Amino acid sequence: MNPLQRTLIEKTDNDNGFEHVVASDVSGAHIARYVMPIVCWLAW
Repeated sequence: MNPLQRTLIEKTDNDNGFEHVVASDVSGAHIARYVMPIVCWLAW
């Protein structure tokens, strides 16, 4: 994942209630919420 893709993922996630990118690599990203213990894996 390049820096632009990571920034767009973080912006979109934050707009939809996910405040934290736990980890990311070339295949996707783990996103999480602080309020509720939800972790999702986004793959592209």
